[in-house]
Amino acid sequence: MRINRLKEGQLYQIKPDICLSEYLRKTGRNDEYKVLSGYKDKKLHNLPPLVYLGYKIEDWEFIWTTKTNKIHYVLWQDEIWVMDERFAKHILPVWSGEKDGE
Repeated sequence: MRINRLKEGQLYQIKPDICLSEYLRKTGRNDEYKVLSGYKDKKLHNLPPLVYLGYKIEDWEFIWTTKTNKIHYVLWQDEIWVMDERFAKHILPVWSGEKDGE
């Protein structure tokens, strides 16, 4: 999924063939946010869903994959994480049963 198509407050599932990176990166003015990142794997994983919280233009830059100050936040496992644009391709919306999957 493209990051610009994510909806605030929507529940998303991490695809089962995605393994989260073991190397925990942090970002933020004081490295207060963990970065959600991962890669395609042959094993299937059952990871908990996340909620997209939206983005904010910050006065600091995220420089892991793209140098930007447009920071995308997600709620995952009761913590606020930063999600980079490339990780968005590893998530799918959780169907709520309303409006044909919207």
